[in-house]
Amino acid sequence: MAADTITQFHVRRALGDNEGYYVTRWDRAVPFVVVAETQTAAFAEVKRISGTPPRGRYWALILDRVEQVPTPTDSGAHAAPAADDCTT
Repeated sequence: MAADTITQFHVRRALGDNEGYYVTRWDRAVPFVVVAETQTAAFAEVKRISGTPPRGRYWALILDRVEQVPTPTDSGAHAAPAADDCTT
């Protein structure tokens, strides 16, 4: 990975059933975009964000795609205005 890019993992999360009684509903999956170094780290972050699944269930995750995107530059374009630039 180049120093001027970050890796975004596009992941979907659905409820899985430990007993296999319920079908995993991927049509109701929740999408996430996570910045991480590896797929394992991305999945761990989605699970952390999602919290504990309901009793007897688990978070089923599927990776849709991985993107390398440029790191935002520090051009100051999104910086807050200086104190003397504020008008009241």
